[in-house]
This record gives sequence, C-alpha cells and structure tokens, in this order.
Amino acid sequence: MYSSFMAGVVISIGAIMNLKAKEPVIGALLFSLGLFSVIAFGFDLYTGKVSDRKWAFKPARLFLCLTFNLVGCLFMALLSIGLYKEGFRDAARLAIEAKYLRSPLAILVSSIICGMLISIAVKSNNETMILFSVMTFILSGAEHCIADAYLMFAAMEVNIPFLVIVILGNYLGGAIFLPVGRLKEHGSGSGNDTNG
Repeated sequence: MYSSFMAGVVISIGAIMNLKAKEPVIGALLFSLGLFSVIAFGFDLYTGKVSDRKWAFKPARLFLCLTFNLVGCLFMALLSIGLYKEGFRDAARLAIEAKYLRSPLAILVSSIICGMLISIAVKSNNETMILFSVMTFILSGAEHCIADAYLMFAAMEVNIPFLVIVILGNYLGGAIFLPVGRLKEHGSGSGNDTNG
C-alpha cells in the first residue's frame, strides 16, 4: 500500500512540474522524474503493473494498487493547492477541462497509446527508453490515469466516466505488452519484471 501511495505521489510531482513549466518540452522532460522514481525505488504504479504477468490478471491486487495511487494523487493535490496560489488551480482546471472535451473514443485510444508507452518504458528498463516514452506520451497528449487523477483533484473537478475510460485504456495498452516478458525470457534467458 505504501509503495502504491508513493507511486501516486511521485507521478503527481511529475504532473506538477509539467503543469508549471513554461515550455512543453521542458515540462515533458521534468515529468519523466516521476517514472524514473517509480522504477528506481520499486514503487507500484498501476500503469506499469498492467503489463506485468504477476499483476495483470489479479484484479483485486490491481484495484488496491490503483486505489493507493489515487490516494497519493489526492494527498499531493491537497498539498499543492495549499502551497501554490489560486492560479495553479486554474491551470490544473484548464488542463483537465481540455481533456474532457475529447470524445470517449479519442480518450480511449489516447489512453491505450499511453499504456503502451509506459509499458515500453518499464519493460525496457533503459533510461533513454524511459525518457523518450514519457516525453512522447506527454507531448502527444496521451492520457495517463494517475497523472490525470492528480489534475482532477488539483482542479477540484473529478469526472468519473473520463477516469474509468482512461483506466481501461491504460490497462488495454499495457496488456498488449504482456507477452514481451515471456519473449525476453526465451530470447535472453532473463525475464526480470520491474516495478514500474
């Protein structure tokens, strides 16, 4: 539970830095700190666990991970609302409301792409792949359920149907990569799953 909570915290820190950055590329670069932290400290992040065979087909375990990721986001949203001025909440509101304008199909496809990119990062366990996967999902506007949850909480505008679609899409995108670990095992003799 602590590991899942902390994953929500560090992804929220990445989302804060992305939101506060003046330049999109700098924001995307700074956001990657969140996933680097998840992998370095072995935190349990929902979007990283959906492509892990030990987690993907255990709904109770994934639900608990997701729940505590969201609690970590809520904790950080409350801290950041208190820390930053009203303008920060307005920025979070603008960012999340722009996401709500997309069609459900666009949200789903976008979140599947994000799930794939996070799985590429986690499965590769390579700093360059992690950096480029995160920057690609941020700059393309792909939906990440934990980062989006942070924005919702910071904006104080929670949209449950939107979040459910993103959670499902992230799962589907990550599940595409379930066979990758098995292929790596057969190809190189090692199939160590990482915690991301």
